[in-house]
Amino acid sequence: MLIPYYICIALLTSCAQAETAIPGTNIHPTDTIASPDSISMGIFRTPGSSYTAARSRVSGIRFLWAEAYRKSTNKDSVLQAAGRALENALVKDIFPYWYGTPWDFEGHTDTPDTGFIACGYFVSTTLKHAGINLNRYKLARKSALTGCRILSITGDIIRLRNKSPQQVADYMRENLNDGLYSVGLDYHVGFVLLRDGYVVFIHSSFLNRSGVMATNAVTDPAFVSTNHILVPISTSAPLVKKWLTGEAIDILPDR
Repeated sequence: MLIPYYICIALLTSCAQAETAIPGTNIHPTDTIASPDSISMGIFRTPGSSYTAARSRVSGIRFLWAEAYRKSTNKDSVLQAAGRALENALVKDIFPYWYGTPWDFEGHTDTPDTGFIACGYFVSTTLKHAGINLNRYKLARKSALTGCRILSITGDIIRLRNKSPQQVADYMRENLNDGLYSVGLDYHVGFVLLRDGYVVFIHSSFLNRSGVMATNAVTDPAFVSTNHILVPISTSAPLVKKWLTGEAIDILPDR
C-alpha cells in the first residue's frame, strides 16, 4: 500500500455570552504560538496559495486513505494512520487560512478571512471543510456537552471539573495520546492539540473579539473554565472511519 503517512496536527456551543475583555489582557491573532515555535511544532500559520487548493488537496488525501481502508485487511492500522493524516490536514491545510478571522457572536462565515466566525462555527466549519460529513449549522448551535457527544460518535467523553488550565494540561500529558481534540468549556469551544508535551488551544477567541488563534492553553484566559470536556478527533477510530467512508455525523438533540 503505497500511501504516504502524513505526520502532523473542541466544541460546540455559542461562544461566550458577552464580548468580554479581561482587564490587563490584550490578545491578538498575531500573538499565537510564541513558544513553542510554530514551525518546529508543525503548526503552520502561513497559508498556501489558496483555500480552494488546500481543500482540494485534503479531499485527495481523504480519497487515498478511503481507498486504503476499503482494500485493507488490517483496518485498525489504516484508521490509526488516517487519523494522523486528518490531523495534519486540519493543522497544515485548513487552520492556517482561518488565523486572524475575527470573532462575532453571530459569525458563521464559510470563507476564512472574510466576515466573522463564532467559536462553534469555527469548529464545525473546519471539520466540514476537512471532509467530515456534518451539518455545520446544526452542530455549531449545540451546547458544548451535546457537541462533544456528537463528535465522540460513541457518546464517550472526558469531563474535567474545577480544574485550572495547568491541571488540564497536566492531565492530558499524563493520560492522553498525542493528537487533536475538541474541547467544550462553560461558554466557549475549540480544539486542543497535544503534541510532544505541549498543549495548544486553537479557537476563535471572544476576548477582545480577537478571532481565530492558536495559543498556549495554560496561559490563555479563554481556556479558564469550570468544565473542560475533551473528545479525541484524530485518534478516534469511529470518527476517522466516518471521515473515510463519508457517512454523516448524527446530530443528537440537546439534553
